[in-house]
Amino acid sequence: MALPLPLISVTGTPAECGAAYGAATAALVGANVDLYLQRFRDQAGLDATAVRISGAAFRRSAHELLPRVAAMLDGVAEGAGANAEELYAINGRTELIYGSRRDGGCTSAGVLGTHTATGTLLLGQNWDWHPAQREAMVVLATRDERGLAVITLAEAGMLAKAGLNSAGLGVCLNMLGTDRDGPREGVVPYHVLLRAVLETDHLGAATRVACRTPRGASLNLLLGQAAAGGGEILDLEVVPGDVGWLHPVDGYVTHANHLETPLPVRDRAKDFGGSSFFRGRGPGGCSPTRWRPGR
Repeated sequence: MALPLPLISVTGTPAECGAAYGAATAALVGANVDLYLQRFRDQAGLDATAVRISGAAFRRSAHELLPRVAAMLDGVAEGAGANAEELYAINGRTELIYGSRRDGGCTSAGVLGTHTATGTLLLGQNWDWHPAQREAMVVLATRDERGLAVITLAEAGMLAKAGLNSAGLGVCLNMLGTDRDGPREGVVPYHVLLRAVLETDHLGAATRVACRTPRGASLNLLLGQAAAGGGEILDLEVVPGDVGWLHPVDGYVTHANHLETPLPVRDRAKDFGGSSFFRGRGPGGCSPTRWRPGR
């Protein structure tokens, strides 16, 4: 049985939304920062000083490339009374602990409205992460000064995970791992990237944000937008410096934690094996996410 999560509803400019979110979750943010500082030490050998240096680099990139999202995250730090560099670091936790790997993870699925009983496009996923994070989870609902509403799952102090917005755009995600992953100057943390995707009002804009934003972690974005005629779904495998894409086959797409497109990178799933290789299979044991160049 699923347990209820706190719903945090805020309105205003990005900075105002962030400050209200931070104030409402200050205790949870503090506890989550402490959890990740311990994880950074244990899994990546990073002390608090190194974490803050990395967070400061993420903050510079976010302000340069995604200023609205950066204003929101700065607001969270102010509202929660937290250190901003540490908050940017936990939003970049994947980049900072990219060398750590365990079996399990997320499996995403999308079905076009042309293939559902109600005619409504469907997106969904599971999320498999550290059990200790359960107490830090919230559902964040924002409505900005433009009228765009976003609702997303989030770890306290982070801005997004899977979510959807009032323009009918939704995103699910899967962590990937490649030999290009790792923290570096000029990249945006992938949780900040996720928020920027959810701040767009159509699939084309979401795709541009996902493709153009420099990143230091590999991930899969399952994007969909509801519309008359069944809507649209596009699956993007975004790795540092490159992008692969998948289209629905027979009306649906599934994806786990390994690459499905022939990107010129080393997929670290090949080094670890595990359940990802069968979790992404579709109905009848046939994977619909076969690569279709030009489609």
